Amino acid sequence: MPRKMDQEQHFYSTNTEAFPSALSQNIAPNTFGKGGNPGNGGNPGKGGNPGKGGNPGKGGNPGKGGNPGTGDFCSKTNLPPTNGLQSKNGQVTCSNTELGVIPSVNNMVSCIITSPQNGAQIKQNQAFNVNVKITGMETGHFDNPDTQYYLNSQTLNANGLIQGHSHITIQQLNGDNIPDPKIPAFFKGLNDPAQNGVLTVAVDKGLPKGSYRVCTMNSSGGHQPVVMPVAQRGSQDDCIRINVI
Repeated sequence: MPRKMDQEQHFYSTNTEAFPSALSQNIAPNTFGKGGNPGNGGNPGKGGNPGKGGNPGKGGNPGKGGNPGTGDFCSKTNLPPTNGLQSKNGQVTCSNTELGVIPSVNNMVSCIITSPQNGAQIKQNQAFNVNVKITGMETGHFDNPDTQYYLNSQTLNANGLIQGHSHITIQQLNGDNIPDPKIPAFFKGLNDPAQNGVLTVAVDKGLPKGSYRVCTMNSSGGHQPVVMPVAQRGSQDDCIRINVI
């Protein structure tokens, strides 16, 4: 059964509260056990850290076995732990949540926004729907975003598909200036299961006049971006541009 909790919140450009920028942190790199393997018995060394060696095997690759230690990475950062709450006040936190189960290359997430069309013109303050066709994901899985944010690892269903959900985020554009990610014009979690492979969200109050970017954000059930098996691939998300007149 999908893990279904509270609906994620959506908000509009009238929400102009700005959050402080996150501070840069010096974080120790992940380390490997001796010769690229974990410490004794495949467990972390004393104090929850990987076994001795701390460097990958010969040639810059992990040694035989190729598995990193499973120690408490965040104990080396002196940062507060991620505790299931979204960090909205500029605080930097550290998460020990493992990436989880990664799908095969035959089950990677892919999607396309089918409505509105790229370059569409929409009347200001007029309601419209955003429709997204998605594959490679069993939608309808999301943890409570108020208490379980980033606490759980990525999971797959019996068919090897990521169990997760998507979002629609809309940002107003000003030429080629980079939009502020803290202040979307619209945001909504698509928390219900897709119908025939299609997710739909209503922008029920429309948008003020301007140019906008409409994007998906596909996530695992724990709200982290979906984790894929290879780097060289197509995007798991889609974006279009629209003009509100």
